[in-house]
Amino acid sequence: IRKEADYLFMMDIDSVFHNRFGAESLSRLSAVLHRGYYKNTPRDSFPYERRANSKAYIPAGEGDYYYTAAVWGGYLEDMYKLVKYCYEMSMEDAKNNIEAVWQEESHLNRYIKQNYI
Repeated sequence: IRKEADYLFMMDIDSVFHNRFGAESLSRLSAVLHRGYYKNTPRDSFPYERRANSKAYIPAGEGDYYYTAAVWGGYLEDMYKLVKYCYEMSMEDAKNNIEAVWQEESHLNRYIKQNYI
């Protein structure tokens, strides 16, 4: 699809949008704060993967935001890197007989923390 698209977005099929989803989302990488944790949840209560043997591990006291895997996207090449990372880290976890607490969402949060925050 490299010749057909500049951006790629992943959205849960049951997503409901109450306002417009516009051009402000067109950046190298966009992610949406999780609706259950963005307002009144202290960061030490975010459901990050806290087991150190997972590739999605985020230590206690780290991480400022918690992103949902329901809506994320961005520039095609950046999305490729992100999806490849999540897949490879999930496979590494599987080899070690562990599955991140929130599967790809846990790896998404680790990737964003590691590369953008």
